Amino acid sequence: MSWSGFTMQLWNSVAASVSTRTGIHCRRVVVRLDDVYDARRVAEELGFPFYVLNLEREFERDVVAPFVASYLKSETPIPCVSCNSRLKFASLDRLAASLGCEKVATGHYARV
Repeated sequence: MSWSGFTMQLWNSVAASVSTRTGIHCRRVVVRLDDVYDARRVAEELGFPFYVLNLEREFERDVVAPFVASYLKSETPIPCVSCNSRLKFASLDRLAASLGCEKVATGHYARV
Protein backbone atom coordinates (compact mmCIF):
# COMPACT_ATOMS: atom_id res chain seq x y z
CA MET A 1 0.00 0.00 0.00
CA SER A 2 1.29 3.47 -0.83
CA TRP A 3 0.35 6.75 0.81
CA SER A 4 -0.12 10.33 -0.36
CA GLY A 5 -0.79 13.46 1.68
CA PHE A 6 -3.08 16.33 0.72
CA THR A 7 -4.12 19.67 2.13
CA MET A 8 -6.33 22.40 0.72
CA GLN A 9 -5.50 26.08 0.55
CA LEU A 10 -8.79 27.96 0.85
CA TRP A 11 -7.51 31.45 1.69
CA ASN A 12 -4.82 33.60 0.18
CA SER A 13 -2.28 33.58 2.97
CA VAL A 14 -0.81 36.88 1.80
CA ALA A 15 -4.02 38.90 1.61
CA ALA A 16 -5.09 40.58 4.82
CA SER A 17 -8.58 41.42 3.65
CA VAL A 18 -11.00 40.80 0.80
CA SER A 19 -13.83 42.51 -0.99
CA THR A 20 -16.38 39.94 -2.09
CA ARG A 21 -18.55 40.21 -5.19
CA THR A 22 -21.25 41.59 -2.91
CA GLY A 23 -19.03 44.54 -2.03
CA ILE A 24 -18.52 43.44 1.57
CA HIS A 25 -15.01 44.19 2.78
CA CYS A 26 -13.89 41.90 5.56
CA ARG A 27 -10.76 40.75 7.29
CA ARG A 28 -9.68 37.24 6.37
CA VAL A 29 -8.74 34.61 8.88
CA VAL A 30 -6.03 32.60 7.21
CA VAL A 31 -4.59 29.18 7.74
CA ARG A 32 -0.98 29.71 8.65
CA LEU A 33 1.52 28.59 6.05
CA ASP A 34 3.35 26.90 8.92
CA ASP A 35 0.52 24.36 9.02
CA VAL A 36 1.08 23.48 5.36
CA TYR A 37 4.84 23.29 5.88
CA ASP A 38 4.36 21.04 8.93
CA ALA A 39 2.15 18.66 6.95
CA ARG A 40 4.66 18.58 4.08
CA ARG A 41 7.51 17.90 6.52
CA VAL A 42 5.64 14.96 8.04
CA ALA A 43 4.97 13.53 4.58
CA GLU A 44 8.65 13.91 3.69
CA GLU A 45 9.78 12.23 6.93
CA LEU A 46 7.39 9.33 6.31
CA GLY A 47 8.42 9.12 2.67
CA PHE A 48 5.23 9.81 0.74
CA PRO A 49 4.26 12.54 -1.72
CA PHE A 50 2.36 15.60 -0.51
CA TYR A 51 0.01 17.81 -2.56
CA VAL A 52 -1.55 21.22 -1.90
CA LEU A 53 -4.86 21.88 -3.64
CA ASN A 54 -5.32 25.60 -4.25
CA LEU A 55 -9.07 26.15 -3.95
CA GLU A 56 -9.03 29.87 -3.13
CA ARG A 57 -11.17 30.97 -6.12
CA GLU A 58 -13.65 28.13 -5.73
CA PHE A 59 -13.97 28.78 -1.98
CA GLU A 60 -14.68 32.47 -2.58
CA ARG A 61 -17.16 31.71 -5.38
CA ASP A 62 -18.93 28.66 -3.97
CA VAL A 63 -18.81 29.26 -0.21
CA VAL A 64 -17.96 32.82 0.84
CA ALA A 65 -20.04 34.78 -1.70
CA PRO A 66 -23.20 32.64 -1.19
CA PHE A 67 -22.71 32.85 2.59
CA VAL A 68 -22.49 36.65 2.51
CA ALA A 69 -25.49 36.96 0.17
CA SER A 70 -27.57 34.68 2.40
CA TYR A 71 -26.48 36.47 5.56
CA LEU A 72 -27.40 39.86 4.06
CA LYS A 73 -30.93 38.49 3.49
CA SER A 74 -31.13 37.85 7.27
CA GLU A 75 -30.84 34.11 6.77
CA THR A 76 -28.68 31.83 8.88
CA PRO A 77 -26.37 30.17 6.37
CA ILE A 78 -24.25 27.15 7.24
CA PRO A 79 -21.23 27.43 4.95
CA CYS A 80 -19.61 24.19 6.17
CA VAL A 81 -22.33 22.12 4.50
CA SER A 82 -21.69 23.49 1.01
CA CYS A 83 -17.95 23.65 1.55
CA ASN A 84 -17.59 20.06 2.74
CA SER A 85 -19.90 18.41 0.24
CA ARG A 86 -19.36 20.52 -2.86
CA LEU A 87 -15.81 21.71 -2.49
CA LYS A 88 -13.54 19.94 -0.02
CA PHE A 89 -14.54 16.31 -0.36
CA ALA A 90 -15.45 16.52 -4.05
CA SER A 91 -12.05 18.06 -4.85
CA LEU A 92 -10.25 15.56 -2.66
CA ASP A 93 -12.06 12.66 -4.32
CA ARG A 94 -11.18 13.96 -7.82
CA LEU A 95 -7.51 14.40 -6.93
CA ALA A 96 -7.31 11.01 -5.25
CA ALA A 97 -8.91 9.31 -8.26
CA SER A 98 -6.56 11.11 -10.67
CA LEU A 99 -3.59 9.75 -8.70
CA GLY A 100 -4.98 6.22 -8.62
CA CYS A 101 -5.78 6.22 -4.90
CA GLU A 102 -8.17 3.45 -3.88
CA LYS A 103 -9.18 4.90 -0.50
CA VAL A 104 -9.24 8.27 1.21
CA ALA A 105 -8.94 8.86 4.95
CA THR A 106 -9.36 12.28 6.53
CA GLY A 107 -9.02 13.78 9.95
CA HIS A 108 -12.09 15.90 9.31
CA TYR A 109 -14.52 15.35 12.15
CA ALA A 110 -12.39 12.46 13.34
CA ARG A 111 -13.03 10.94 16.74
CA VAL A 112 -9.95 9.71 18.50
